[in-house]
Amino acid sequence: MLLDLNVQTLHQEVAQVLAMPRPQGPTPDRSAYEWFLYACEREAAWSGDDPDDPAFTEAREAYDRALDLDPEFAAAYTNLGALLAAVGDLDGARDHFDQALRCDPGQHEAQANLAALALRTGDPETAIAGYRQLLRAVPDSLEAHYGLARALLAVGGKGQALAHLERFIAGVDGLAAAQQAGSLRERRQHATRVVAALRRELGSG
Repeated sequence: MLLDLNVQTLHQEVAQVLAMPRPQGPTPDRSAYEWFLYACEREAAWSGDDPDDPAFTEAREAYDRALDLDPEFAAAYTNLGALLAAVGDLDGARDHFDQALRCDPGQHEAQANLAALALRTGDPETAIAGYRQLLRAVPDSLEAHYGLARALLAVGGKGQALAHLERFIAGVDGLAAAQQAGSLRERRQHATRVVAALRRELGSG
């Protein structure tokens, strides 16, 4: 699950997971994957900002149950990290993203989220390195192009930022309308405004 800084929101990711078949209601003998799906279900019911909401507690406990049963469950570490980040526990989130990558170095969402955390906490250089690493693995990652552009702007890399924003816009425009969630459209609008400003400033049209 990706942090909200990136293209897809937590609730959009949850909706995708919940579209898959899943068991109904909690059962004591549930598998790690079933606990994971139940956690996603409770997360979808969460308000998104209140750690005292019972749905948040239920989601967190269900992710913990999944990890108790399968300590190598990288996606559960990633989702739990995103859940913790949403309530401001950035150290806990970072630890879970790191653990996800230890379990599965190909867990690209965890890599994107670590870069997003670095940018959020005022470390654009680390964010740049993280997003570039992600783009080497997934060259068309919209999350990485958008996040990298923001990180580059933070260090004055306007020309490179412009190129990545243009890649981001082209990538969004290449998606089917059904794939363009509200947050994605908002980011495209933001990127379009920034691109226009950068082109004027850099004299590139």
